[in-house]
Amino acid sequence: YESRQQHVTPHIGTQAKPAAVSREYIDGRVAASPGYKYDAEALTVIDRLAATAVSDEKKMLIEFFDNKLNVAGVVIGAVAESLHLGYEETLNYVLSLTAGDYDATLLAWKEKVAHDLVRPTTWIQEEMSDLEFTTYAGPYKGVQTIKGKN
Repeated sequence: YESRQQHVTPHIGTQAKPAAVSREYIDGRVAASPGYKYDAEALTVIDRLAATAVSDEKKMLIEFFDNKLNVAGVVIGAVAESLHLGYEETLNYVLSLTAGDYDATLLAWKEKVAHDLVRPTTWIQEEMSDLEFTTYAGPYKGVQTIKGKN
């Protein structure tokens, strides 16, 4: 099984209604261009792939943070416990957190479309497609050597 992420530019960043802030606030936020130097960025990604292959801690963190619901549950639980929140207070926190995440998604997509750049990993897939890299392939897959196109 192979998959490949394709770049899309949905209208959500400019058309969707924000949940917690105004449209004017979203439209007024502008990020500076990241000014990628793709050769250097690709080498950084390759170094990180190699470091992940030999680090059980990095592998564990990848597995944990790959499941967004688990991450949200841990964050919500930690906040509720540390602040001694009751049920309704916890629900208010969750609602606020979700609204903030949603608005951040709108802003991120607006900026993604405005800058029209690919990620360094996409650049590797296109420009270094035949090079091989050793990295962690995921749970129950262990360390594998993969081609840049994958």
